Amino acid sequence: MNLTFTGNTFSGYAPWIRFAALEGWTEADTINFCNTNDSICPATCLFTKFKKALFGNNVILRLQEVWTEQVLSANRILIIGAAWSRDDSHIWSPLTETGAKVGYAGSKKSYDNWIKSGRHGNKTHYLGYDWSDSLEKCIQYLIG
Repeated sequence: MNLTFTGNTFSGYAPWIRFAALEGWTEADTINFCNTNDSICPATCLFTKFKKALFGNNVILRLQEVWTEQVLSANRILIIGAAWSRDDSHIWSPLTETGAKVGYAGSKKSYDNWIKSGRHGNKTHYLGYDWSDSLEKCIQYLIG
């Protein structure tokens, strides 16, 4: 397999690598890579505080951009089990700013903290603490 890295940037004392694409990968190449490589560094930086992508940073940044675009353009969003954290602004800022109706199933304390952080409560609905207790409410919320 030949891999072509484009858009490489090295900075600081550590060899942080940014690449634009892995050209020529087939679906089989991707599946093989996932089955033989146990590193999830790029994925964990999506949700882990202060985790940096050792490679593929621009891919992660693009995923975060797409997340923001999708959240800001949505009409209705359902959050299940995600805890609000000020440190996860790349996740929660778009959810706070969206004009969409947002349903939330999870910790009431986390929900209240998120509302206090600036989310307008009139378009946000607390549906219950856990999935088993709020399943029907979540379904009804999604149906509208």
